[in-house]
Amino acid sequence: MYHAACLAFQGKSHDAVTLLLRYCKDDESFDVNCIAVLAEVAQRSREQSVRRTCLDAMRMARDRWWGHLPSLLLFMRLAYQEGLEQDAHDCLGRLLELRKKGEVDDSVMRPGTLDDIRQQIVAQQKRER
Repeated sequence: MYHAACLAFQGKSHDAVTLLLRYCKDDESFDVNCIAVLAEVAQRSREQSVRRTCLDAMRMARDRWWGHLPSLLLFMRLAYQEGLEQDAHDCLGRLLELRKKGEVDDSVMRPGTLDDIRQQIVAQQKRER
C-alpha cells in the first residue's frame, strides 16, 4: 500500500490505482488505511477517470469505513469536488447520525444558521486582511 502512495506522490496515478485495487480486492485488507491512500491518489490526480475509480472503490467498501470519521470527511470532500452530490449527501447524513449518537464532536460539525455561516466568513476575511 505504501508503494501505491509513493507512486501517487510521483504523479503516477494510474499505476497507484492499479496497485491499490489489486491490494484492496481482498475484503480483509480493505481498511481505513486503504481509503486514505485512495483519497490521496484521487486528490493528486488530474485525471477524472482516476478520481472516479478511487471513489468507486471507496464506495464499494463503504461498510468498512462508514463509521470512521476521517474517512467519511475525505469521501465527502472528494464526492463534492467530483460533483457527486448524492454520495456527499449520504456522508453528511451519516455524519449527522454519528453526531446524534455523540460520536462526532461539535468541533467537527456544529449546527448553525445561514447568518452564523455568514458571520464566520466575514470574520475569516477580516483575519486574512
